[in-house]
Amino acid sequence: MRLVILLGGIVFNEAVEKGDASLIDRYINVLREVSRSNKVVVVAGGGRIARRYIELASNLKAPNSLLDDLGIAATRINALLLVSGLTDVAYPRIPRSYQEVVSALSSHNLVIAGGMVAGQSTDAVAAVIAEYVRAQLLIKMTGADAIYSDDPNKNSSAIRYDEITVDILEKLVSSQKFEPGKYELFDLVALRIVRRSKIPVVVTTAFSPENIFRILRAEKVGTLVKVS
Repeated sequence: MRLVILLGGIVFNEAVEKGDASLIDRYINVLREVSRSNKVVVVAGGGRIARRYIELASNLKAPNSLLDDLGIAATRINALLLVSGLTDVAYPRIPRSYQEVVSALSSHNLVIAGGMVAGQSTDAVAAVIAEYVRAQLLIKMTGADAIYSDDPNKNSSAIRYDEITVDILEKLVSSQKFEPGKYELFDLVALRIVRRSKIPVVVTTAFSPENIFRILRAEKVGTLVKVS
């Protein structure tokens, strides 16, 4: 199977801020095992480190293009941190282009990337990569255990979706405003790419790396985003 995994920046927060790499260690073990029999591309998010650099630069009156560059750089640092625990199996560089991802996947079963293009979220990057490599599945590991109709931390009546269509999710994303870093849904650009390429997506919690195994065993985990 060709698989793309989007690791939300929340995966890296504890390691960077407190020196606790236990969650990253678990991902390293899972990715090493999954990549034995699958072609896997991982896209690392920026997390709080990216937001802090962007905020600092914004206070220094940096232009938006430079803020984008800072965000991309942060995701690539997180990707390199992940590579550091997988040097025996992963492509040794952080790809700088989509074409490099495709090339790297021809020689390695595991490729780890960060951001690519200014103005694109890592959601969009993961979706474009999934399209490029003809992935059969895109998994988004995020701060919530599934997709909800509202932030479940603030609204106890929020509806949890076991399954949702791309069309309904797009309407939900368009109609709601969610606080960055607290509860993430899915980027609209990424959804349009998923729709046109008919790539199934599973959204699940980033705090259970082993859910990747469960998803590959076709167990019901998180939310399945269905495409027609």
